[in-house]
Amino acid sequence: MVPTFMIMPSMACQASCKYCFGPYQGPMMSKDIMTQSAEFIKGVANQTQPSAIRIIFHGGEPLLLPLDRWRFLLTSLCESLTDYPLSFSVQSNLWRFDEEYAQLFAKFHVHVASSLDGPEIICDAQRGDGYFQKTMAGIRLAQRYGLLSGVIATITDQSKDQVQEVVNFFDKEELSVLLHEAQTGKRPGAESYTINPKDFGEALLRVLPWYVDDAQHIFIRNYHQFASGLLRGNPRVCSLRDCLGMFLAIAPDGNISSCQRFAGLREYVLGNVRSKPSLEQLFDSEPALRQKDREERVRKECAECGFVHICHGGCYHNAVFAGDGIIDPQCVSIRMIYSYLQEKMLDELTAQCEPKYRQLGMR
Repeated sequence: MVPTFMIMPSMACQASCKYCFGPYQGPMMSKDIMTQSAEFIKGVANQTQPSAIRIIFHGGEPLLLPLDRWRFLLTSLCESLTDYPLSFSVQSNLWRFDEEYAQLFAKFHVHVASSLDGPEIICDAQRGDGYFQKTMAGIRLAQRYGLLSGVIATITDQSKDQVQEVVNFFDKEELSVLLHEAQTGKRPGAESYTINPKDFGEALLRVLPWYVDDAQHIFIRNYHQFASGLLRGNPRVCSLRDCLGMFLAIAPDGNISSCQRFAGLREYVLGNVRSKPSLEQLFDSEPALRQKDREERVRKECAECGFVHICHGGCYHNAVFAGDGIIDPQCVSIRMIYSYLQEKMLDELTAQCEPKYRQLGMR
């Protein structure tokens, strides 16, 4: 498996999202670690010989890194990885995204994604006053430069009954969106925003008929990820797959983990870019072996579930921090959506085949 690399230029974040489950405090990446990261990625690429290298810049808030260091980071990566086509993207609240950042990202073909929870009144109630206006300004600028790829909208216990209003907003704005569930957060009071898995599943199912029949300008990635699982046996999202090896996340101090959500947690460090570890060394580390063991335990504990091969126990991070360490609590919503889609697909197939059955005298 060829990993996607995640680089975290900053662990800090200036927003105050009330349910935040990710890192929002910590250092910025030094130029030395940037150089070491580029060399580490080159080593892994030479080992795996990918057709292209995908790099996602995450956080924290990556644009807290000053512009001159961004220029250094992108240049270092391009100079070190000349033998491979590169694909860059960044996940940002876009508060610091201005003409200079836009011009730099356009030069290096960095696609931009953001996080926005729907209309202003809903978004700011969850992410803090002023969040909507600042992020929408960044979205407009990214659209003007042709850089915007989509947004993530978090559905919480507070907004679950407004999910139709949320998707109506994105349809009107013609924005691709991924609806994300609020899990157990790290900020004080975050638990009041955590959504029950059944409620999240019901929210997605309420919106689905509208999306199929009436939506005009919106692409909701969740449904296509689930459909890909059912039709191809290959869900296009890490949280529904055995994810060890899909990503290698590099924190500002050079520590490597299997996902950016584990950044800053020493018990999940696979290695450090300074030592230029091989993939074998990373995946033989104690945290990686724990993750492999979890994948095996999921196959055993979920052996009777018809969706285990396209669910894999859900998100590993969710399983560790919100579940029993094995099964993601969102297993409930995952089964709800897979079951609904499977039933609808079978109904449609039966309806299309019924005339042929009658013509052949079959029942």
